[in-house]
Order: sequence, then C-alpha cells, then structure tokens
Amino acid sequence: MLCGQHAFATDAGLDLSVSLTAQSPHAPGAPPDLVAALVWPDPCLPTLERASMSTGHIDLELRAGSAACAAAPTPLALRVNPARASGLNDFQGGLYEVRVYLREASAPPRLVAFRWLDASVESGPIHPESGFWWPSRSGDGAVGSAPVSSVTIERQGGRIAVTLLGFANGAPTWYFGTADLVGNTARVRLMRMLGGNDAPGVPPRATIAEAGPALHLNFSSPARAEARLEQPLPGADLGIDLQPIALTRLAFEPGRAGASWLGTWVYTRVDSSEARLIAFSATRSSDAESFGLVDMDGDATLECRQGSAAALPETCVFRMGGAPDAIFDRVGLDRFEGRTADGTSVRLVRMPD
Repeated sequence: MLCGQHAFATDAGLDLSVSLTAQSPHAPGAPPDLVAALVWPDPCLPTLERASMSTGHIDLELRAGSAACAAAPTPLALRVNPARASGLNDFQGGLYEVRVYLREASAPPRLVAFRWLDASVESGPIHPESGFWWPSRSGDGAVGSAPVSSVTIERQGGRIAVTLLGFANGAPTWYFGTADLVGNTARVRLMRMLGGNDAPGVPPRATIAEAGPALHLNFSSPARAEARLEQPLPGADLGIDLQPIALTRLAFEPGRAGASWLGTWVYTRVDSSEARLIAFSATRSSDAESFGLVDMDGDATLECRQGSAAALPETCVFRMGGAPDAIFDRVGLDRFEGRTADGTSVRLVRMPD
C-alpha cells in the first residue's frame, strides 16, 4: 500500500465518447472513420485542424475560434479517418489512446480530452474481478510514484463501481463513482462527499457531493488494468493532466506461489454446456519463476511462469492427461480466460467456499 500524499484536484476535463464506423457502405474494406463526440463549454466551437494515428495513439488537434462566447455547453461532433489522414491504408486493431488537443493562437497545444478506444479484433470481453486493486510494483519490489493508495472495484454485469483511496490536502480521502464498461474500458467520474456528521446524538448535517478526478480504466485481464487519472491542468481554464497507473489484484495469502489457487474450480468451454470440476490440492515448482498446481486425481495440471513474486503470472498452460489443453492469457485470482489450440474460448472459475 502506498503512503505518499497526493492532492486531487476537482472537476476533470471534457467528456469524450469515441466509436468507429464504416467509411462507406460501398467500401467495406476501407479503414473506418473515427467519430468523436464532446460537449464544448461554449457555442464558439473549434475546428478540426489535424488528425494523426500511430501505434496505440490517435490524436485530434483542434483550433480555437477567435470570438469570445458566454459559457453554454454545446455538443461537438467530429468525424475523421485517422488512418487515411496519416497516410495509412488500413486501421490496425488494438487499444488506442484517443487524445484531443486544443491550440489557441501561437500557444502550444494542450490536452483537453482523453478516452480509450478498444479496437481489438476477436479479443472477447474481459470480466474484471471485484475486490482490492493495487498500484503495481516493479520487478525489484519497489512501489512507483502512483497517485493513489488503492482502488476497490465492484462489477455487476456491464457496470462497475469504483472507490479510490488517496489523500486530499494531506487528509485521507476516498472518492466514489460508477460507469458502464465499454468493451474492456471505462471512464469513471469520481465524486467526494463532504460535510455530514457521525457524532452520536447530533442531528446530521447536509452532505455535499464535490466533483473529483476521472479514472480511465482499460482491463487487460481479470486482475490487471492500465489506468489514467485525469485532473485539471494547473493554470489553464481548459486542459487536463493524465497520470498513468498500472493496477493489479494481489493475493493476500502468504506462502508458495499459487497457494491461493488451491481448491475447487470449474473448467468450461464457452460454446459447451458441459463443465468439469478441478480440485487443485497441491503445488509444485521446478525453478524460481515456474510453479504448477495438480488436481487431486493427478489428471489435470496448471503450469505458470511468474516474472515477479508479487505479481500474477501473465500466462498459464492447462494440461489434461499430460497434454496441453488450453493456454490462459488472462489470469486472475478467481478467474482464468484463454483458448484451446483450435481457438475455442475456455474459462476456469473458482468455486466459492
């Protein structure tokens, strides 16, 4: 857990939604258009000056209008083909950071909006696990300068609730928010509650909800997420600062690697109604970075390689009767997701005690 103190600013940047749509129904093989929708703070809408696309990034640069307008939220819709604008013939699938910049006069452009765009091909939905998520540790076990102490995530269907624990002006503070999962991503607007009274026998005071930062989440497995904490840019009327965070669920149980996975699991193929119970009853290890679990019948094994003692493995091989049956590349504390050699989606889910 982190102990550093970070003051969170309130009222994060512009809401941005992004999607891909076919450039033309008559050209299905052409790279798709990007549709970006924002709510601009006034009717003097900017113009799109430039769009660019590179590995993992799509940038839109806006030019501010010269007129001064009174504040009045106004919808702004942008449609652009970032691949063609960058001289590319196709749109590679994957995860993109969509960043919107604003340029005013001769000043350098500043970031005003951000959103993940999940354009992965056949990746399938990830089911993030509910529980405590912690800023990831480096390979030597040292904690980086993450701006949060921990994050609690609760998933219910396609919606998540997030509690962020940190500090504000030196005082321990928690923020709360909810959001829909869009693919494997979410943008959570966080709120802080102020006021109130917890003294017994004293009439409660009114509670005030104050806007806090926004947390952008991209889940790469049931227990791993890449995040961006969005806060207002100091000294700017419109602008945001993004702080990167890597979040991971960690096992509380001490002992040998994989010990927290002992117990009963259900192994299923997504396209099948059949399931098999697997009871992992023992662990084994062949070297410092490898470990395995064996079921009580000895017929099924789970073999994993672990890069760090504090982190979950990135991949595990599931064997039945000694032969590889599936590779799990989405590893969690309570859920594994992967594929068989023929591409069938499979999962391994822990049974409750």
